[in-house]
Amino acid sequence: GRFAVIGASCQYANSSLGGLHSPAATSPYVPSRAYCAVGSALYAGGGSCGSCFRVAYDGSGSAGPGSLVVQVVSSGAQKTFDCHEDAFKAITGSTTGTVPVTYEPVDCETADGGAVATVFDTNASHASVVFSNLPVSVTGAELHVGSKKFVMHRQGGAAWHVGHAGATGAAA
Repeated sequence: GRFAVIGASCQYANSSLGGLHSPAATSPYVPSRAYCAVGSALYAGGGSCGSCFRVAYDGSGSAGPGSLVVQVVSSGAQKTFDCHEDAFKAITGSTTGTVPVTYEPVDCETADGGAVATVFDTNASHASVVFSNLPVSVTGAELHVGSKKFVMHRQGGAAWHVGHAGATGAAA
């Protein structure tokens, strides 16, 4: 398919965050278009956002064999994976169709600079954050402000929400 990362459910390249220029879109998989949407079972309510898989095709059909490490950036695939056309071509040698693939989870490569926390939708009592450029998906997060600790909750996709009750100071 030709699905785009801008507006995808994991929110790495939301237009409100700057689209492809968003700090959350710094993964090396975004500019190389090695990303996919996944079906609901693999999406796990956003739990797989940012995770990577080596997707392989054995060449048993009309297209040739291939494999590629891809990053999950969205949900809604009709099959297990619905990849950007460039990723699909690297895996299958074709630009269209449906083929049987195998896949295994792998650590993602990351861009220089380490983990990125893109903060948005903030006010005096809450904030939302998209975590990106990590080797694995985020399974839980906390915000520490001074000596106070606030548990973050998945807002949707790779976005996490936290109510911080107006706490001020250095955050970690």
